[in-house]
Amino acid sequence: MERELIVEVNRLLALPRERWEKIDKAALEPFTLQEITGQLDAVAQRAVQLSEYLDWHMDGFGCGTHSHGDAVKAANRKLIRVRNAMGFTYPKHGIFPF
Repeated sequence: MERELIVEVNRLLALPRERWEKIDKAALEPFTLQEITGQLDAVAQRAVQLSEYLDWHMDGFGCGTHSHGDAVKAANRKLIRVRNAMGFTYPKHGIFPF
């Protein structure tokens, strides 16, 4: 079931924004709205973290590459800020030690 949820979330992410209004709750079945939104939140967090990690580790924001450890720290700092903006009560609970 988890695999099917990921496929459904990817399908929704591929929709052009102008079609979002046409999404029907019944079309999301067999998944609940909570499952869909939870998975979307998780994807958003992972995407932000990976983006920051890659920027630091491979590009270094134009300053050369940084170590894996520095990239992890930067990725976790960005994730904490994003989780805080998303309203998480404990935004640090989402960091990963890699």
